[in-house]
Amino acid sequence: MNFSDTMQTEGAVIAAPAKRKKRKDIKTKIFIVCMLAYPVLQFLIFWVYVNFNSILMAFQNESGAFDLTYMKEFFRILFSSNPNELARPSIINSIWFFLVGDFIGLPISLIYSYFMYKRVPGSKIFRVIFFLPSIISSVVLTSIYGYMLSADPSTGVINNIIVNVFGGETIPFLESEKYVLGSILFYGLWFGMGMNILLISGAIARIPEDIFEYSRLEGVGFFREFIVIVIPLIFDTISSIFIMGAVGMFTQVGNILLLSPQTYMHKTSTIGYYIYYLVQENMAYNQAAAAGLIFTCIGVPIIMGIRAIMNKICAGIEF
Repeated sequence: MNFSDTMQTEGAVIAAPAKRKKRKDIKTKIFIVCMLAYPVLQFLIFWVYVNFNSILMAFQNESGAFDLTYMKEFFRILFSSNPNELARPSIINSIWFFLVGDFIGLPISLIYSYFMYKRVPGSKIFRVIFFLPSIISSVVLTSIYGYMLSADPSTGVINNIIVNVFGGETIPFLESEKYVLGSILFYGLWFGMGMNILLISGAIARIPEDIFEYSRLEGVGFFREFIVIVIPLIFDTISSIFIMGAVGMFTQVGNILLLSPQTYMHKTSTIGYYIYYLVQENMAYNQAAAAGLIFTCIGVPIIMGIRAIMNKICAGIEF
C-alpha cells in the first residue's frame, strides 16, 4: 500500500464517525420537529386563530361590517339601571370571589399548611378534610353541597341541625336571593383551599431543616417562625397563588353554573359566567367578543400591577 492509499483509508476512517454523527443530528432534529408540530399547530389554531378572530368579531356588527356597535352596547348595558342586566353584578361578584379567595382563603391555607407541617394534633384530620375535595369531581361536590344546604330538613344536613337541634327555622341557602351568593362564596372558599394547601405544603417542605433547627436553637417561637422565616421563604409560591386568584376573577364560572338557580343569575353571575351566558344562551358572539376584549384590556394591567406589587413586597429567595 502506497502513501496515497494510506491517506485515503485514514481519511475514510475519520469521515465515517462524522457522517454517523451528522445522520444522528438530522434524525434528532426530525424527531424534535415532529414532537413540536402538534402542540405548535394546536397553539396556532386554538389560541392565535381563535383570539385573533374574536378580536375581529368585537369590532364587527351582525352584517360583518367594522364598527363599534357592540363596544358601545357593552358600556350601555354596564351602566344600565335594568336589574336583570348581568354585566355590572358580574363584575361586582367577581371582585367578591377574588377578595374572599385571596384575602380569606389564602391566609387560612397558609396557617393550616404550617400546622400540618408541624404535625400539630388533628393535622391529619385536616389534611383529609381539605385534600379530599381536590380529587372528587366538581359535579359530584356541588351535588353533595347542594344536598347539604337543601331547604328540606329531611335531606339538608345543615337545616336538619338548625331545626332539630337548635329549634330554628329552615334557611333557604341556595333558594333565596339573600343567601345564594354567600353560599356559593363559602363553597369556593372551602373547596378551593385544597389546591392552595397542596402548593403551600410543598413549598414549606422544601425549606431546609437546618433553618428550623437554627430557629429552635435561637428560641424563635412558633408564631414568629411562621411570620419571619416561613412566609418570606415561600413568598414566591404565595405570590403565584395570589396572582392565580386574581386571574380567576375573570374566569370564575363553574361554581356559578353548577350551584346557582337560573332565576338568581342576576345575583350570582361572574365575568366568566357572563361571557358564557352571551355565547350559550343568547348566541351573541360579537357581543361576547366585545365584552371579552374589554375585560382583557382591564384585566391585563390589573394582573401585571398585582405582580409588580407582590415583587415589591418581597423578592424571591433562593435556597
